[in-house]
Amino acid sequence: DRPNRVTGIRVKDKGMADESYVQAICLIGKLRNLEQLDLDASWRQKSKANWETLRDLDCLQSLSINHGLNDGDMPRFPAWPALKELSIRVFDVSDQGIAELAKLPRLEVLNLRAVKSGTCRGLQALQKSNSLRSLRIAGSRLSEDDLAAIGHLQSLEELTLDGPTQR
Repeated sequence: DRPNRVTGIRVKDKGMADESYVQAICLIGKLRNLEQLDLDASWRQKSKANWETLRDLDCLQSLSINHGLNDGDMPRFPAWPALKELSIRVFDVSDQGIAELAKLPRLEVLNLRAVKSGTCRGLQALQKSNSLRSLRIAGSRLSEDDLAAIGHLQSLEELTLDGPTQR
């Protein structure tokens, strides 16, 4: 039985039935060599069992979630040991949820788009991460306190702030 050599996967759920999507995630969870995973899917609605399924992806270095996380997802969010880059679009979490990201031991690049509810306290918790080198926050309103908290991220080398889109 040869080990699988797949190192990158992109999942799009356009028209995919929930059951088929969950089956795909279960199969992905068995790909122990997976380094890059892009979930371009309605993750929030389908995530209840999925985090546990993906917990053993110890080689995962890059994860992109294109349709959101909320506070309910964060306690189950795995602390993948090799994860270096995390991108989340529509990040609707509290300060406690943002603090969960500091538990990712090797996180170097964090891209958050449309952060809805976190404040400077959550950003302050990221100070515990000694590996965070690059932070991008887009589509979010930041206060002076938020910016001050970002300024205290000692390991940060690159910062990109893209303001909220106007409607």
